Amino acid sequence: MATSQELLAQIAGAKQTLEERKQANSRLKEESSRAEERQKLRRQLEEVQKHISYQESINNCECNYRRLVDADALGNTPSDGVKPLEVPPPRFNPGSNGELVHCSEVVVKGDYEWRIEGISWLINALEQNEANCAESCTFIVAGEDFSLVYHPEAGEVGYLGQSQRGSLCIVHHNGDGITFRYKALVKNAEGQWVQWGQEGNECHTGADTSGRAFGPDVYFAESAEIPPHSMGIFGMSHEELLKSPWIVDGSLTVKFELEVRPNVELDPMPLRKPAIEVPAQSLSNDLMSMFEEGRGTDITFLVQGERIPAHSQILCARSQVLERQLYSGMKESISKEILVEETQSATFRAMLKFLYTDDLAIIEDLAKHAHDSSGSSCLKWKMATPFLQNLLSLSHLYQINRLRVWCEQKLCDNISSNEVFSILCQAHLYEAKQLEKACLNFIKDNLPQVVATPDYGRGCKEWPEIVLKISASLACLDERTAQPAFEAFRGHNLQKEILDGKLEKADRLEKEEPKEKSEKPERSEKDNHKDYKEKEKAVEKALPAKRPAAMRFRLLAYPTSLSPDLLCAPKLVEYELGGMLSGKSHVTKFHSVRPPQLPIRDYLFRIAKYFQCSRECFVLCLVYIDRIVKLHPDFTICSLNIHRLLVTSVMLAVKFFDDVYYSNAYYAKVGGVKTREVNILEGQFLQLIEWRLHVTPEEFDQYRAHVCNASGTPAASRPLENEIVEEEQEDRAMAVC
Repeated sequence: MATSQELLAQIAGAKQTLEERKQANSRLKEESSRAEERQKLRRQLEEVQKHISYQESINNCECNYRRLVDADALGNTPSDGVKPLEVPPPRFNPGSNGELVHCSEVVVKGDYEWRIEGISWLINALEQNEANCAESCTFIVAGEDFSLVYHPEAGEVGYLGQSQRGSLCIVHHNGDGITFRYKALVKNAEGQWVQWGQEGNECHTGADTSGRAFGPDVYFAESAEIPPHSMGIFGMSHEELLKSPWIVDGSLTVKFELEVRPNVELDPMPLRKPAIEVPAQSLSNDLMSMFEEGRGTDITFLVQGERIPAHSQILCARSQVLERQLYSGMKESISKEILVEETQSATFRAMLKFLYTDDLAIIEDLAKHAHDSSGSSCLKWKMATPFLQNLLSLSHLYQINRLRVWCEQKLCDNISSNEVFSILCQAHLYEAKQLEKACLNFIKDNLPQVVATPDYGRGCKEWPEIVLKISASLACLDERTAQPAFEAFRGHNLQKEILDGKLEKADRLEKEEPKEKSEKPERSEKDNHKDYKEKEKAVEKALPAKRPAAMRFRLLAYPTSLSPDLLCAPKLVEYELGGMLSGKSHVTKFHSVRPPQLPIRDYLFRIAKYFQCSRECFVLCLVYIDRIVKLHPDFTICSLNIHRLLVTSVMLAVKFFDDVYYSNAYYAKVGGVKTREVNILEGQFLQLIEWRLHVTPEEFDQYRAHVCNASGTPAASRPLENEIVEEEQEDRAMAVC
């Protein structure tokens, strides 16, 4: 039995729980009041839209009246007592080929889509609400009010009081008659609309049709009207419908297409037939024909070993990136060949077709074809997600805004549990806010299925910031409310204070360096090499006796052990032995507070995947890091600075060597740091290497040979295409001209 103290503690805990529940109830009441306010505003908006539609009908009637007055068919028409009798104009007008009476000119078309989710619970929900049928909100077409009604038992529908019966129908809510046509459509599992029943044609002028229902199986039970042969959608009962293919993911989706003719008089007018019929535009077809046949091409793209000819003038007019690449003095302006890496030829062809035609329908057909060729068992109307992701990457790289937005829209419609994390990472990199929001909402609604995927497990390791965004979304926090968590993650709270203290110390040491250097004799490169050999031996002694023989430091396809002078650096990073040399090192702007959790190998593969740069850039990265150590012997590479050194050196190599590159904000997201930090690191790195970004072909081959020797693979005879070679080619071309 519990003691008095334990009971008092339980009572205190229960009171605290009660207080928390009361506070939660207060919050819920506030949210409910805000929801009621939003509902009130929606009703006000519907009322304004109703008046707009009604005013449009009045304006159409006024236009018809004005035409009749201008034709003296209405109003103060001429009479025998006012004007002398005039000879009526001939019925045949020489400038006309007859008379035109336009009966459909004032017809207004509209449609309304209605989806019932969780339809298996519909009968239970109707019993709870003491209702016989489900009804949609009121919608307006040509100033007339309609609503859709579904009765699962094909019972009484409408509000006439004459016992109309039916299943799915449309109800008119105005009392001055109606003339309209309608089609009832149901969406199948392939995303296609299938018409149910025949097209309805109703004309009730001057009759009170308020509350009257219309539909393929609607009839009056109390009259002599013969009921339809079979009731229900496609002749199925509600139970049969639930087991049919028309229920997709537990939802029934229907649509009514309407054509409403307002009650206006016919307005005859002279009939004038055009003597010349102008053909439709064919520019996009002509340009597509030029591209597919290869007529008049002046440039070639090399994609996956395939040569794709194209027209530079058309591409430059459509993409500023291609214009800079072809007409800014780069090597492509002379060679007329562009090597495109990290993409598929089919995706690149699709992007070129869009640049030629500006037709998204062509891209949509290609996406569906890619989905069908993948052998997926998903719905046929969906598109291939990898194709859309690759196309989004290309459109972002070449700054094709319309194609980029279209890819984002289609990816929102093709999100699945297995691919949502990769799509979310891409949306985060490209700052696609709407796509990112759609992915977060999908994860919130399908969390168990998403968490169980291998893609989510790998993403938690490579993209911790994305996992933090998912956590904020699951907690229903907006970006502004969750900002402190993101700032803490990026090191802008306690970590920033610690790092600032270290940076102040580093700046103080940098100011004292000239005095120290002046007191010490200048060391030769041979002496530095000797010191690094001694450091390497010290590291070898500190390494465990039993370790994997194939433990190497890799960059993309190249196993990137550094040059012999820097052989100790990757081992220090690999085994986290950077503290051994801390006595000869000092804190720099590249140091983090603690070692990042992402291993070096995974970090490099992440850079290679999202930078989309040439492989030569990784060799240049080694050259730059080696130059830092040679120029600054007291600079030690350790687990605290290697990540930032890598992302900064590869970024500079891409800007210096490649023709196309992203912004610093993009590289910052890939590297997991802030844009302001990347800007600072870039300037500091350039100062450390004394702005020596140029690499000679001989130096490039030497470092590449070190890489290949470390991996046991023969070095390919691929020269460095550096800026000096390009300038010499351009000078020779100008001399020929």
